[in-house]
Amino acid sequence: MKSYLLFVTFIAACLARAKAQDSFLPAQCDVTALLEPKNVLFMGNASSIQVGTINFSYHEFGPLFASTENPADDGEVAEEPAPLLLIHGFGSTQYDWPLEFLESLAETRKVFIFDNPRIGLSNDTSDTPLTINYMANATLGLIEALQLSRPDILGYSMGGDVALSLATQHGDQVGAIIAMAASFGGPDAPQPEGGLEAVLQGLETVFLSKYATVTNNGAVPSTSPMSALIPASTTDGTEEAGDEDPNKLFFPQGTLDLAFCNLFNDYFSLTYAVGFTPLDGTGYAVPSIIPSYAAIIPSPTALTQQKRALLEYHTSVSEVEALLPTISNQIMFISGVQDNIIPIMTQIKAVELSPGAWLMQIPDGGHGLPFLEPATVAATSVSFLDQAQALGPVPKSYYTPNPSSGAVAFSGKVMVVTMAAMVLLFL
Repeated sequence: MKSYLLFVTFIAACLARAKAQDSFLPAQCDVTALLEPKNVLFMGNASSIQVGTINFSYHEFGPLFASTENPADDGEVAEEPAPLLLIHGFGSTQYDWPLEFLESLAETRKVFIFDNPRIGLSNDTSDTPLTINYMANATLGLIEALQLSRPDILGYSMGGDVALSLATQHGDQVGAIIAMAASFGGPDAPQPEGGLEAVLQGLETVFLSKYATVTNNGAVPSTSPMSALIPASTTDGTEEAGDEDPNKLFFPQGTLDLAFCNLFNDYFSLTYAVGFTPLDGTGYAVPSIIPSYAAIIPSPTALTQQKRALLEYHTSVSEVEALLPTISNQIMFISGVQDNIIPIMTQIKAVELSPGAWLMQIPDGGHGLPFLEPATVAATSVSFLDQAQALGPVPKSYYTPNPSSGAVAFSGKVMVVTMAAMVLLFL
């Protein structure tokens, strides 16, 4: 109880200091949510494994709840769901996934999160230029080192690009694919307004502003990194977020978007999960879970290399685009209609190229889809993965939802749903 009161007092002091600096939580966000410590214990201890020149940092967790559904006809325990490997996006580490999203995914399956090569805690001694293909091959090496048999893959943003590269080049070694806010690359892929290079530069600036707050060799900074991302004009609820709001790259309404609150709450909590005083039942200040504060911040070198990899992926002739028609894995694309980084037309074209692929469009979603409704997006993903079957060469065995689930059969077409409707679709 004493440590919890200390936590609340400390958070309140941080909020007061941020308010005094005109950098405070936007008016639409629930300040009380920051007073609820997030539980990071479910992630378990960070592990590492050497794969060639790369020492991968990863977490393995789940299933968090025993499943009693779908018993085998002979009374034996039904086959466990395939493990799920998550690949994060540009400028992110394995700790940038929404905690609620991770917990929901891991309720009935084993989940793996990891740092891509050369970012976070995954060190790489190779001097080979970083490319999307390099990351895809490195991910395949990790899959083999962990002895995973055809794991399902969920990739977000750049991680979705890596997932599509895995599926087109090593489809027989992975299961179903979810590509969220991802692109097939190449000069023919639709580009964001202003061009991809300008957008990536904007993203790099956002991430560097977080990195700049880290002092004392990765110790907890004096202010939350997220506070630097909140324009003062958006904190009183009286003004709209202007074009200078960096968060408009991720969310349609920028800092004023409700999804931003989820991002802020998660990141604020992780900040103190690393260096704060131990708090029973939360995993706070347990270095075996999140080893250091620097683990959740991308370095400038990593950002530069990833930016070059993405520019190369989007300007060179796309192998992924050429191979999508031959893919033999079940694929679901999830896209925000208001995505300012990867235009919705990119996913529509990808579905046209992919046999039997799904496209789920979220009308009020931007690029930061995992933060829009973390539990609902996770439930949608799990429903697809649970029922997806690997495509045979001929005939195609397209994804058919379980009729008892109330879901709507859908194959090779576009589904447009609100987040509320998504809940009903996949109950």
